[in-house]
Amino acid sequence: MRPLCVVLLSLCAPLVATAVRAADRPLPHVVSLNLCTDLQLLLLADPAQIASLTWLASDQRSSPLAAEARRYPANRGLTEEILPLAPDVVLVGSYTARFTVDLLRRLGVRVVEVAPAESLAEIEDRMLAIGSAIGQRARALRLNAAFRAELARTADVWRSAARAAGQLPSAVLIGAGGFAGGTDTLSGDVLRHVGLRNVVGSGGDQAWGRFSIEDLLRLRPDVLVIAIDPSDRPAPSLAFESLNHPAIRAGSLGMQRLQIPATYWSCGTPLVARAAALLAAAAPPSGS
Repeated sequence: MRPLCVVLLSLCAPLVATAVRAADRPLPHVVSLNLCTDLQLLLLADPAQIASLTWLASDQRSSPLAAEARRYPANRGLTEEILPLAPDVVLVGSYTARFTVDLLRRLGVRVVEVAPAESLAEIEDRMLAIGSAIGQRARALRLNAAFRAELARTADVWRSAARAAGQLPSAVLIGAGGFAGGTDTLSGDVLRHVGLRNVVGSGGDQAWGRFSIEDLLRLRPDVLVIAIDPSDRPAPSLAFESLNHPAIRAGSLGMQRLQIPATYWSCGTPLVARAAALLAAAAPPSGS
């Protein structure tokens, strides 16, 4: 009878050989056709894996990783741009150019569709799904762990500061065009995470919707969060005109006004922790 150790080694040998082959297998080349998957790919992939990103990824008005994205070829979601790259995986969003997505699938290209993250918990799910699809599961797990650690430092900071008042400070997040995030949005979950009470959701609109100046004056939140980069100077447009309304600028309304770049939380990536950190830093001292 062979010694037990020899038997175990003989049984394990095929597994070891399979693991070695898997480690030697090249990582897939990936194309992204959606801004949010652009950012997720930039965070997760080795540079050599990235075949192309959307043109939006290199626009600093849309992307917090614009400088990094400019290192890679840009696409506008056209099939004729994608096929010559011969990608192993194409990442798309739920609403990415459906004609291109359907044609790529019919041609046998592996397409991974990633739904938008509507909560902090879903960010980790999306990162892990993409990491697994592109051979970077271990990196996704590390990024998710770091993301949780960053969020832990900003949890309920406004709640702690408001204990003496007995009620959470109210808040409204408003962006270009007067769109405001309700409680069932990623930005709404960030407000809840730091201990702010999102009053947009209290009116029954739980997702994104238009929020008028009259609504703002009626609710008079304690904190008004404007989702625009403080250093950005956009060209005159109706979309930004509401953000410059005198009622929003007036200090007499008693609202604490914060400006936080929309690029930090427009997509479900660990970069959302930057928005949470800025919100937390603006909280008054605990017990004040």
